[in-house]
Amino acid sequence: FPSHDNIDVIIKESEILEARVKDLLYLNKLNFLKNRERNFSPIHINDLIVEQVERFSPLQQEIEWIVELEPYELNGDYEQMVAVIQNLIVNAKRYAKNKIIIRGKYLIDEKEQMIQKDVTGQKSRYDLEIWNDGSFIDEDVIEKIFAPYYMGKDGEHGLGLTIVQQILTWHGFAITAQNRDQGVAFVIKF
Repeated sequence: FPSHDNIDVIIKESEILEARVKDLLYLNKLNFLKNRERNFSPIHINDLIVEQVERFSPLQQEIEWIVELEPYELNGDYEQMVAVIQNLIVNAKRYAKNKIIIRGKYLIDEKEQMIQKDVTGQKSRYDLEIWNDGSFIDEDVIEKIFAPYYMGKDGEHGLGLTIVQQILTWHGFAITAQNRDQGVAFVIKF
């Protein structure tokens, strides 16, 4: 008879495979959808982020969560934007030592390369940063971090950040990973 340890390993491995299959199916769905008509609607990104923080923060009570968001509304696919925020929050939780900061703010774009206008009608860009106080990412890794199947040292499937980047690109947004302030930040430029 198999031991309990062997059964636990089998169960854990099957859960990992199930999650990978779900990610692959979602990635294929994204590739399919990018050739279809977009069904975008207004999304209050602040509400979406607060919902996800409230969902995930109780799971790691030793982490301090700081959320500072200026109001922002984007036009996009709600389900996909949830997937973006969830993936980034799960990553932040995985690598954070003590703190996660989620900050959204307008940046005035003096070169007039604006994406949206803020409530005052001024040309601006909105940046959303999800930062954690985990270890820096090696510089050679930052270049590859969004590639399919590339996993960090504690990564799970190598698809989460690929999905995030594809969704954001499809929406006309960009994301970068940066080492700064004794931690790592993922910055979305809306």
